Amino acid sequence: MELPDELESFDIIFFEGVLYHTDSTESAIKYLAGKLNRRGIFMFDVYNKKGPIREFVDDYIQENC
Repeated sequence: MELPDELESFDIIFFEGVLYHTDSTESAIKYLAGKLNRRGIFMFDVYNKKGPIREFVDDYIQENC
């Protein structure tokens, strides 16, 4: 949410499984949408359910790191 000033605009912004890790998904989308060029493309991927191994690893990291 705090990009350097020299990174003022983008042709493409792509998120893969990170939007919900921000303090506010809505604020992140609004902030970055403002960084798109006039005909820029905003793409994102949100998964519905993580696999069991991914769930275990995520839980382990959050509890132990």
